[in-house]
Amino acid sequence: MPSQSKNGHLDLFLRFLLGLSLESNQILLQDLLTQMRRCSYKKEKTVEYIKEKMNENLSPEKSINLIHCLNELGDDSLLQEIQRYVRCPSCMLRCGQKLSNMRKKFESLYEVTSNKRNTTLLNEIYTELYITESESGEISNEHEKEEYFRKRISDEWLARRIISHLKSSRSLYIMCHIPVFCWISVTVLERMLSETERRRIPKTLTQMYTHFLIIQTNIKHQKDYEKKDEDMIFKLGKLAFEQLVKGNLIFYDEDLRECGIDVAEASVYSGLCTQIFREEKGLYQGKVYCFVHLSIQEHLAALYAYISITNNNINVFDEFSKVLGGIKHKSSEWDSLSELHHRAVDESLQSKNGHLDLFLRFLLGLSLESNQILLQDLLTQMRRCSYKKEKTVKYIKEKMNENLSPEKSINLIHCLNELGDDSLLQEIQRYVRSESIGNYKFSFSQWAALVFVLLMSEQHLDELDLNKFIGAENPADEVLVRLQPVIKETKKLRLMRCDITDEGFAALTSALRSNPSHLRDLDLSNNYNLKDSGVKLISDVLKNPDCKLKILKLSLCDITDEGCVALTSALRSNPSHLTHLNLSQNKLTDSGVKLISDVLKNPDCKLKILKLCKCDITDKGCVALTSALRSNPSHLTHLNLSFNNLRDSGVKLISDVLKNPDCKLEILKLRCCDITDEGCVALTSALRSNPSHLRDLNLSYNKLTDSGKKLISDLKDDPHYKLETVETHKQR
Repeated sequence: MPSQSKNGHLDLFLRFLLGLSLESNQILLQDLLTQMRRCSYKKEKTVEYIKEKMNENLSPEKSINLIHCLNELGDDSLLQEIQRYVRCPSCMLRCGQKLSNMRKKFESLYEVTSNKRNTTLLNEIYTELYITESESGEISNEHEKEEYFRKRISDEWLARRIISHLKSSRSLYIMCHIPVFCWISVTVLERMLSETERRRIPKTLTQMYTHFLIIQTNIKHQKDYEKKDEDMIFKLGKLAFEQLVKGNLIFYDEDLRECGIDVAEASVYSGLCTQIFREEKGLYQGKVYCFVHLSIQEHLAALYAYISITNNNINVFDEFSKVLGGIKHKSSEWDSLSELHHRAVDESLQSKNGHLDLFLRFLLGLSLESNQILLQDLLTQMRRCSYKKEKTVKYIKEKMNENLSPEKSINLIHCLNELGDDSLLQEIQRYVRSESIGNYKFSFSQWAALVFVLLMSEQHLDELDLNKFIGAENPADEVLVRLQPVIKETKKLRLMRCDITDEGFAALTSALRSNPSHLRDLDLSNNYNLKDSGVKLISDVLKNPDCKLKILKLSLCDITDEGCVALTSALRSNPSHLTHLNLSQNKLTDSGVKLISDVLKNPDCKLKILKLCKCDITDKGCVALTSALRSNPSHLTHLNLSFNNLRDSGVKLISDVLKNPDCKLEILKLRCCDITDEGCVALTSALRSNPSHLRDLNLSYNKLTDSGKKLISDLKDDPHYKLETVETHKQR
């Protein structure tokens, strides 16, 4: 086996060698080599050996070559097993199937071979509903999104117009993390903004996808457009709906035939769906089919459901009540569009994996008169109906008061947006602008609307001050539980002087664990209930290698050296991101400082600001701290040890650190540390030997005499030194 080859120069050789061993190929070879002896070969032993090798956690390239080898041997047992999972991905997700290394590698292979231009993983098959920028996405931040449009569109003015339009609708712009949506947006907006005729530019998801479908069918430009193409759209919609309800991402010939689609024309459809529907080759089987993206399938499925009720008075859910395994209604009840909407809302809320959420948004959006007019360009035979949205809006708001999950509630707000109803959001925005929002008692629907408003606001995602929402009617724990979706997307979080219990801290850290790479600044100062138990929860977040937290403020939180054990353990395992740590006014004592010192010794530690004011530290704790700073002196720029019993002996240790030419300390605060003139002599001596960095020194509330204060003031007045601020007032 050529698994040891680094450049893969034996990979194809192996495939040929194995293939030549089969009897069918031996017969072929006899026509070429008449003297060749045929041998009786049983492939099972080799197949077993290859599968064993694949479980050794090989590189993807090696694993894929071994699957090709199994192909040469005519063994597809592994592929058949995996295709059963791929055939129904939602079942795979629900069952929580844990695949072996070998299966995972084929899963990746199958995705690459059947969908070469789309890197969507099979365990992420359903469209995300409200995604803000994250470091794990396909297009993960503002600059990469805008760069895509600028590279895709040669006209710089047009690119700016498109970016500006998408930014004006936050619900559209946050979808731009999906590359396919960027492509759809460019396809639609590039044409519409370039046209001389004034047309209504899409502002909702339904409008964008409907325009895209119209453009792709080339109705206005194809002279041979016929009714059969309208029939094909309906058949594609039926296929999309049936497979969506079943949870299928990939379809086969029999699926197309069941929907009346001619398999021989599946990849062409008279030029109708070259961009909407794609035909691929499986590894062993014949043709398999999938839509370019699941969101396109969801839009077509909604279109089918809408046409079925308006043209044929048929509720598509009645045909699939067994598949859905949920709600059953008498068909006579569903003779109106609004009643279909109620059914669709119920089915979406019952779905555990959210596979009907985007479908629901499209279905509701297609019902508006403006979108019906659009659809008549696409489907000339479609009947328009008189639809009043108020009944559906009321039903959705009632459902939102049933204490749904944040994901379900947010999707329903998106649904209200598609219906053009913003009454709930307007109400919440008035509360957000109020200074006394914490004094209003919110219903479940209002909490959901608040989450939505905050998620749509770049300002609140940049910095979220939770104190604003806490008050007499909204205790801190409830705020933390309700606003978890916002917390996990914010970059800077403030939560100070709040009566938080373990329930609140658990909700907070749960949100942070779900998206550890986003938060950069966390301030929990003056929360006396945090204690060691809360610090342990936070430490679990810090351990995560994806955690990028830079600033952590935990002053006055009743933390002891026990909490310090958990915190420093986390920082040792992930030391390279935190730059600011404030543990002031806690009960760390010398033992806690020794633990922190072990972190500072690590050359990967990037801590620049360390505040340990009033932590019961003595000169013994100073020994460990200064030892660490001598071994790694180049990062710390701000050190606050005020209100600790350091005395002159502790200051002398700190002075030894200041002498080091690699020391970059700029701010040193030693207020009320029982320092006398003796300590001042050591300090000024150190600064004379390394005068280039320290610019702020605070020695207030110590025991300095006038001579000690003069030693410091002389340094400040000397232009050779960088000292800008010196505080020596109020000596005891």
